[in-house]
Amino acid sequence: MSKTFLQIAELILKETRKPLTPQEIYKKAEEQKLLQSKGKTPEFSMKARISTDIKKNGFNSKFMRVGPNRFALREFGLKEHISQPFKKSIPKEIITCVSHDNLDVIKSNFGLFTDLDSLYKIIDNNNLIYLERKDAENNLNFKQLISYVLLTNEKEEILIYRRGSYTNAHEMLKGSACLGFGGHVQSIDSRGLFTKGFAGVFDTAEREVFEELKGIKPENLEIVGYINDDSSPEGVKHLGVVLKGKIPKEFDINSVGKELSVNGLKFMTPTELYDHFYDFEFWSQLIIKQFYKEPDDFNPVVIRPKKFNINSNLILFVGEIATGKTIICELLSERLGFHYVSTRKCVARLIEMRDFGTKDRTQFQKKAEEFITAKDGPYNLAQEIKKEIEKSNDFTVVDGIRHLATVKELKKLYPELTLIYIDSSRNDSFRNYSNRSKGKANLDQFREVRFHPVEKEIRLIKWEADAYIFNGGDRDQLFDTFIDWFNTNIK
Repeated sequence: MSKTFLQIAELILKETRKPLTPQEIYKKAEEQKLLQSKGKTPEFSMKARISTDIKKNGFNSKFMRVGPNRFALREFGLKEHISQPFKKSIPKEIITCVSHDNLDVIKSNFGLFTDLDSLYKIIDNNNLIYLERKDAENNLNFKQLISYVLLTNEKEEILIYRRGSYTNAHEMLKGSACLGFGGHVQSIDSRGLFTKGFAGVFDTAEREVFEELKGIKPENLEIVGYINDDSSPEGVKHLGVVLKGKIPKEFDINSVGKELSVNGLKFMTPTELYDHFYDFEFWSQLIIKQFYKEPDDFNPVVIRPKKFNINSNLILFVGEIATGKTIICELLSERLGFHYVSTRKCVARLIEMRDFGTKDRTQFQKKAEEFITAKDGPYNLAQEIKKEIEKSNDFTVVDGIRHLATVKELKKLYPELTLIYIDSSRNDSFRNYSNRSKGKANLDQFREVRFHPVEKEIRLIKWEADAYIFNGGDRDQLFDTFIDWFNTNIK
């Protein structure tokens, strides 16, 4: 009996243990004589079947999209990518904001805090300012007030979902697992005739949950903390008020209606939250760490997929600033004698500029961007990296590549190389960044360098990666977890 497209895709992905495009799946299926389609474009049929299965079954699908036109099995544990077919316009609404001038009481704080007295001083009615949302988005003098609601059932299981594409949420959040429902506090919430007070955050919470879950009204709402996050361009514009509430007893997760931005509803226990910690967006991670105890056996370093054939002695580590990619490369060099190639040093030679070390990187980034965006920039950088690679026959790790074109040039030279994307929570990244500068760096500097234009392609490279590391641990935890994985997968 012939196999279906989905059965064939599952078989091929299980064999390769890595993400593939529909064209790659079809090619392997054809080589193994698994496919007997009479259609003119079977590779497009393959993509359509997988996409339909994901759309229909959500978290329950065996498949997941990990990048544009790239699919994996959900059991691999990779981060999911949601395609962006819609662009929801910014609503014409008046929202509630607070001036940065009134944030002195929390200005130096970064993260989730439960000091409610400080929060109440900030959201006092005398401090509230009302702006059109489109104006607030372009004005960094104010923080937009957000209600962010954590919902639990009678068993204290937490309701989570995955952000879809039809949403006003920032691109970084789309596709991420999330446990916060809610949105912007509108002026009608905070100064309406029947508002419940507290800057309207309760009114917003009730309205947003009712809209996102199509008629569900949360019970026993209470404010439990606030999130002040200046670590990203979006975070600096928002102040999150965290509330906790109960889902009504009659709530049926299998039949509840929901907005297009809410996908894959499910309940998780606190232990399951930690099992999937790496998959959550940053604010959800802060809530998990604050309100739920880590399991005794929790490993903060996660590598997916667990099974992967390493066919080359060349490994590329890519990731955003201060996620741990340099740390793991240095440790592999120091402890195991791996040959270590720094892309930054290669770039410094090519642009004839001294490496900035632990000092300010602004000028270096500017000149590096000019170099890499030139027509032959990626090719010339790949050739310079190749010179360094060929200085040793040992296992080699390359650190610091920031552009997809450079990766593709290296793959032409080394087709079997292993590409690993390393990630971490932004608060951990800021701590690493601050430690490297001996405490001299502040959040503004961190945000500026992390979201500099020369860094923007890094998030594209992760969709091409063979493996994903979430680094939530210390140096030894990162090293030990990687070595266990490496020794299991090396051929």
